[in-house]
Amino acid sequence: MLVYATPTQVREYAHAVELPEDDQVLVRLIRMASATIRNATRRAIYDTTPAGLPKDNDVEEAFRNATCAQVAAICTAGLESEVFTGGVTQPAVVRSSSINGGSVTYDTSSADDARALLLGGGLCPEATTLLDAEGLLRGLPAIYY
Repeated sequence: MLVYATPTQVREYAHAVELPEDDQVLVRLIRMASATIRNATRRAIYDTTPAGLPKDNDVEEAFRNATCAQVAAICTAGLESEVFTGGVTQPAVVRSSSINGGSVTYDTSSADDARALLLGGGLCPEATTLLDAEGLLRGLPAIYY
């Protein structure tokens, strides 16, 4: 399986994010993020090394940074465990509460949508921006004459 970043690179990139201390968990997150990046860029055209990694330094950097950003987004959202199961283990979120006739309701729809995106294997906004800047997300099937 291709991986585009190492635990050290993720820790350097996401130094302000609380990452898993266990390197085995971090490696699993990197593998998952790399697969997500690979899936999102499957139509992109770029030169590769014999191992299948991007040959161009700018493209390799975009893949690495997008992978690091994806891991950081998962950890920032607190989904380190849930992302492996698609959210099956995610606890319920309290959206409203009432006491003595008073009540409060929270709109969590934006956060819910963002979590659903990550749990469903979608790219976080930062990874999308990094890959798109290198022209790696716009690849459509084409016919060359």
